[in-house]
Amino acid sequence: MSDERVEALRRWHESAYDELRQRGEIRLTYLDHEFVVPEDVFAPTPMSDFLGTAVLNDVRETDRVLDMGTGCGVNAILAASKARDVVGVDINPHAIAARETSSRTV
Repeated sequence: MSDERVEALRRWHESAYDELRQRGEIRLTYLDHEFVVPEDVFAPTPMSDFLGTAVLNDVRETDRVLDMGTGCGVNAILAASKARDVVGVDINPHAIAARETSSRTV
């Protein structure tokens, strides 16, 4: 990758995180689950429903699920409502503060 492309990606990444910091913490409903997403963590977008719906439709109880780049963990939580063995991984240390707020057990 060229130095120019690396620099453009770095600027895009920093811009995206600046927007997250300005947004602050948000509360949202995602596929019937209530979440709190802290600043510095990517929240689901309208396009996220496609993946979340696929998780709910395709994950089975005996599946082992790995959600790499889980962000606020919504898809790992959806997978855990179906499967017993689910791991969500993210390099963002702030992602661990995201949580589901509903009292439902998943």
